[in-house]
Amino acid sequence: MKSNASFFFVTLVTLLSAGCAGDKNAPHPAVQSTSTPGKAKAQEASAPTVARRSVFTLDQNARDPFFPQAKKTVATPGSTAAVPAVAADVPALMTAGLQGIGGTPERYIAVIYNVMLEKGRQAVIPVRVGNQDRKFSVKCRDVAKNSVALEVEGYGAMVIKPKQML
Repeated sequence: MKSNASFFFVTLVTLLSAGCAGDKNAPHPAVQSTSTPGKAKAQEASAPTVARRSVFTLDQNARDPFFPQAKKTVATPGSTAAVPAVAADVPALMTAGLQGIGGTPERYIAVIYNVMLEKGRQAVIPVRVGNQDRKFSVKCRDVAKNSVALEVEGYGAMVIKPKQML
């Protein structure tokens, strides 16, 4: 048994040394050699390298490598998929998004869905309703200690109050 292990070791060392041996100064087969080695190095340094780009194509025969069993949806050209509109209770959405009111009595600031509003400021507030992202154009009419008066484009004026803390 010992002779088999030593034979294996000798064979492995021989194969590795044969693969690693060779002329270390020999040019790479992909590099074309010129008459003098100095010119070859200068040409290699000045030659621009071409970056290769991956090309991906999606057709009916393509499959997703991560989800190979996934069903494909086929969109016909000229037809648009109608996204069902989600009815939004805008005052409830704004009340739910009101994160707080702060500041001084001369200048209160309200934060609604991470958007800071002060009296007279107009802003667009992004709100997630169901699966849809909707944007509401809002003008802040007034900010008081316990309420915010807003005018939402397309929905009219409303007054929202923060939820009471328990």
